[in-house]
Amino acid sequence: KQESLLNVDACGFYSKLARELADDAVFMDTETSGLKPPVFVVDLCITRIRRQSDDHMAPEILYNSLFKLERKPREMQPDAMTLHGITYAMLERAPAFAEELPRILNIIGGRQVVAWNAISAEQRFIRETCQCLGIEEPSIQWVDLMVLYCKWRALGKPRAKQSEASEFLGIMPGNHRAESDAYALTEILIRMRDPAPSEAEVGF
Repeated sequence: KQESLLNVDACGFYSKLARELADDAVFMDTETSGLKPPVFVVDLCITRIRRQSDDHMAPEILYNSLFKLERKPREMQPDAMTLHGITYAMLERAPAFAEELPRILNIIGGRQVVAWNAISAEQRFIRETCQCLGIEEPSIQWVDLMVLYCKWRALGKPRAKQSEASEFLGIMPGNHRAESDAYALTEILIRMRDPAPSEAEVGF
């Protein structure tokens, strides 16, 4: 059954699901203090899809902020700093994650939260940050767009890079900052409202 789901967008099921998410969900991307656990969220962006007309939609930022390092040791792993370019100086005057979390949850408002590789990435990052701070992990209904994208395209596998999806769909890829990656994530979902194009159709 799982194999059949991975190899066919049955009667446009995943396009229909994308249209439903476009109307109701929000999108999240984070950047962290490291690539190896435990990590601390230092950059977070939430977007939604704003309908500008019947046939035109665009990402809209609902929340975008850096967070100061509060975990001990208060250090970022060099590989992460190279990847996202966030420096200690950029975080000096940033707010505290724990203080901002109620505002973040209020913006989410109980809606589904779409993220790329959601369970292994964003959900884990939020959990480890809360553990570092000794606060309760919030209850969030995650939707993994990576898995849905693979099924929408009938790739026959459950994993793909967000940068590869952006390239295939002709979307400006993110630059490993939360804002740009959340924008790209939102654009991918917008394209998924229609049937998946073939590689020949996009000149891939």
